[in-house]
Amino acid sequence: MYVQDYDERFTGWNPNPAQNAWNLPNGSGWWMNQVYPYIKNYQVYACPDDTRPDGANNGWGYAVIPNTTPTQYYVSSYGISEYLANVNNAFQKQASIPTVSQTVMFTDAEGPLINDWDNCNGPATYPNGFTRTWFANWDQWSPYYPYDTYKDYARHSQGSDIAFVDGHVKYMQNTAWSIPPVNGDVCGSNYAPRKEKPIYNPVNQPF
Repeated sequence: MYVQDYDERFTGWNPNPAQNAWNLPNGSGWWMNQVYPYIKNYQVYACPDDTRPDGANNGWGYAVIPNTTPTQYYVSSYGISEYLANVNNAFQKQASIPTVSQTVMFTDAEGPLINDWDNCNGPATYPNGFTRTWFANWDQWSPYYPYDTYKDYARHSQGSDIAFVDGHVKYMQNTAWSIPPVNGDVCGSNYAPRKEKPIYNPVNQPF
């Protein structure tokens, strides 16, 4: 419904200083509160397997009920693809996505955003984009390698519920879409993201 009302565009995550989602008060810059008028129930954002308490550490501190004093938080268990939500990229409009049935929109996550390129600016232990999904009951950043050391922080029997742009949802075990590091690096030439399953970048095919 949100997409229909906003000219076929997804909710916008704005990194520009004047409208930066990080800086806007009451969590108003994040998709959770942008779509709340359509949902009208904060409990919908909470995954039953999310063991984290509501509070400033849940959803990176941006799952805020607006205009509450003292500040009240809710559990935010899911993240939206940063490729789709970033207002500066070419994929924010639904019609610009060539493969809507193969492009991830939402999945279990530790924060409001998911992606697969975080550590592609240098040597990597494991990509933080995936750890936001794999280790979704944890509120810290890397290291998360090797996987077996941290797998107890996963949800759904070490799997994730993944919603695609076309509306279908698929459960996948974490180990089904892993890319092991090669010489400590998960990125391709010039640190370009390597192909992963499922792909979070709409310009790539997942298989």
